[in-house]
Amino acid sequence: MFRINEYISLDLRDGKTVILLENSEFLICKAVFANINGYLRDLEYGAVDKTIEDLDRRSFVSLSPEEEFWVHCSNLQAWDENNYDTRLLHSNIAFPLLKGLVRLGDPKAIKVFKDKMVKKLKSNHMPTVIYLLQCGYLDMLTDKEFEVLLSEVKEKNYTFEINTLDKIVLEMIFVGDDYDEIPPIERLKKRSILFLIEHPKLNLFESLIKFGRYYFKDYGPWILKFFDRLKKKELVFFENKIESFLKKGDLLLPKRITTSKDHIQRFDYSRMDDFAQVFYTRYLRDFKS
Repeated sequence: MFRINEYISLDLRDGKTVILLENSEFLICKAVFANINGYLRDLEYGAVDKTIEDLDRRSFVSLSPEEEFWVHCSNLQAWDENNYDTRLLHSNIAFPLLKGLVRLGDPKAIKVFKDKMVKKLKSNHMPTVIYLLQCGYLDMLTDKEFEVLLSEVKEKNYTFEINTLDKIVLEMIFVGDDYDEIPPIERLKKRSILFLIEHPKLNLFESLIKFGRYYFKDYGPWILKFFDRLKKKELVFFENKIESFLKKGDLLLPKRITTSKDHIQRFDYSRMDDFAQVFYTRYLRDFKS
């Protein structure tokens, strides 16, 4: 067993490196990657997150279980010595560890946790942002802290790395990874949904209006559940969004073809796909602008 500090230790069990918090098993470490340290000087997003997701930069290292164990020990020791700097570990290790340490009362974790989380949420690296939203970390902020974060994010100028970002965001939210037993959209709480909507780069509401048709066949119930939850919890917010899209002409509406003598309106839905038709009949037909 290798002890990092009074809260964190590592042990090699059945060939796997296990991280323990106060001697209780917390998580099992996975692969070790090569060619990471050379990029740690570029830490805007968190070099480890970005490098591991960059197939051109990463490669697996063939190590014995004992060698992997000592690599993980070295990484965790460096993380501890650098004041739990979340740029030195992948977010899916750093933030669960920080959350666990806060629960145990680690004063260093308590001091840095919210600051590290907010910096990641304000970053330009969307996979990490979505990971934090899916895990519900926003619920650890006070109402005031959440309002300040949302305000700062809305005012930030984000660069767009690719033109199809909207589709990729929806893929992460609705499809997730192969090992996801529960679709990511099912795990999103109210704050996370509002963050996704108001974030100028993610912009979930507008993304669904633009690309919902690509996902409606397989993920229609979850897309509608998203709109239903938003309408129920934030009716004024929902209606303001609808009003804005109607004014801009971004919502596809049926074509009025005739009005009979008894004033019953008739419409042509033929130019609308399944998503547009359902969205119209469910949310727009009786909408009063």
